[in-house]
Amino acid sequence: MKRANSNIKYWVTWAMLLGGSVAVCSHAYGDVSDGRDGWGAMQRLPSASSGVAITDPDAGVAGLPPLPEKVQSHIATPIPGSGVKTLPLVEYYAPGSDRLAIMISGDGGWRTLDRNLSKELQRRGISVVGWNSLRYFWKLRTPEQLGDDLSRVIADYQRRWGAHQVILIGYSFGADVMPFAYAHLMPMQRNDVDFISLLAPGRQADFKARIFGRLGWGEHGTQDVLTALGALDLQRVQCVYGQNDKDAVCSELRERIFDVVMRPGGHHFDGDTVKLADVILQGWRRAGWGAGNHATGGAAIVEGTSRSQP
Repeated sequence: MKRANSNIKYWVTWAMLLGGSVAVCSHAYGDVSDGRDGWGAMQRLPSASSGVAITDPDAGVAGLPPLPEKVQSHIATPIPGSGVKTLPLVEYYAPGSDRLAIMISGDGGWRTLDRNLSKELQRRGISVVGWNSLRYFWKLRTPEQLGDDLSRVIADYQRRWGAHQVILIGYSFGADVMPFAYAHLMPMQRNDVDFISLLAPGRQADFKARIFGRLGWGEHGTQDVLTALGALDLQRVQCVYGQNDKDAVCSELRERIFDVVMRPGGHHFDGDTVKLADVILQGWRRAGWGAGNHATGGAAIVEGTSRSQP
């Protein structure tokens, strides 16, 4: 066990020095790919440097083992791009579609639920841009900064992918901050957003990813989500929560939001991303999505790729 702990310290130190991000299992060599979002399942340590990315994690260091595959999978390599290339984005492009979903993840980073939901939407002909909250919010942001960055992302992918129909999706931490981001978009871009789906939002929004939040030790947000929702067109907002999720605020919004959906399970919806995709698309249609004006789901699939801070 001592050897295992020593190796973990090596992997963590190496990745942080090189500017990457690693996943550390709480049981040394346990499975870190189960998609759980609790601190007990995984700790994710952010980059200590924002200027260097790990491009060859297999190389290792003389006398020490290479990074294991499950750690390598959490180290993103930058993609050449435009003005948004410094943002921690993940792309799931559906060729031939003019529909675009921008999804902000929970504070655990780009994990199994975020990834599988994005792939399912992509399979149905919707391009997805994923936003890794852990990387982005490791330093404190403001609602204005988030709104400005979201504006750039919308404009960039509308131009690059020819997307005209835009929806915003936030999960957990991402759902908490999404109403604030939308409120700080330019008016023209707010008009471009057809629909907002909030998955498991809480009552308070924080603009920094915190260790205590990952441990589940109370809420540290200072911004009231219910107040922020008051500035939105609630006829275009959906709130989805698990029936066992005690922290979700959706049940309090039934009189205000036209589309409140309860699903089986807890905060992670039992991992049923196929049904989640169904719920999101049904809400989008009810909010006025004209299916006849959009590309069908028969487009070829291009596997998601990562865009991270260099």
